[in-house]
Amino acid sequence: MNSPLYLSTGTFTGRINGRNPELLFKAAEAFQTDGFELMVFEELYGKLPDILLRYRAAGIPIPVIHADKTVGDYMSLPEGEEKAKELFLKNLEIASLVGAKRLVTHCWGMPPSDEHTEMIYRRVGMLKEMAEEKGMTLLCENCVCANRSPLYHVKNLLALYPDLEFTVDTRCSEFHAELKDTMEDESIWENVTHLHINDYKGGYKEWAARYPIPQPPEGQIDWPYFFASLKKRGYRGSVTLEAPAMLETGLNVPVLQKGLDFVKTGFEKEGL
Repeated sequence: MNSPLYLSTGTFTGRINGRNPELLFKAAEAFQTDGFELMVFEELYGKLPDILLRYRAAGIPIPVIHADKTVGDYMSLPEGEEKAKELFLKNLEIASLVGAKRLVTHCWGMPPSDEHTEMIYRRVGMLKEMAEEKGMTLLCENCVCANRSPLYHVKNLLALYPDLEFTVDTRCSEFHAELKDTMEDESIWENVTHLHINDYKGGYKEWAARYPIPQPPEGQIDWPYFFASLKKRGYRGSVTLEAPAMLETGLNVPVLQKGLDFVKTGFEKEGL
């Protein structure tokens, strides 16, 4: 597999285990990956900077972080701009401490989701500039939205910021019944530099079906088509397995390893 393959810390840290950041040390020993995507939760802030410096001292590669999803919530609120800036700055500092250069970011959230589009688009430019001032890259994620669709916003943002980079999450695209449209849209793929691998089992914008998140290939996504489409696009960006498999204690190694192997096999079959 030529693309770097990462495992999200959000696959094994969650409410069930108190979002225990110590589990990453065990994961680094258990999984053979090119690195980890650090999911930033509220609970992490109280353990800074000690835990991050320990990650770095242990040599755990964290090339990308998933910024706190609350950034997206503030981005959607008319009165939330200063809070979004303040929280995103904290996440830039976290990225710096672990040596990450890329930040997957929700640029809209719930509620009011993507209602105020012009405001959100302007604020995306603000986050992009903040990241670049720190020598980092904003990766705007195609996260779910209530009013339009992720692909609609990706295309509009590209018209405003031609060098903006994106993360395509397979579950988000399938939730909006636009995974095929996303894969076939040639205009976006020079700017898609990161992927989140999740499955989905449900109907168009079926909110009750967002959770639990199935491991690939246990949902409905057409994975052979997806991998073949990546080959067609000549994809060379990075990939993160994000579908969770959590335990109250320890790691669900068999399930997560199976997911990593599935992604790796899918890429390698296409010569990617």
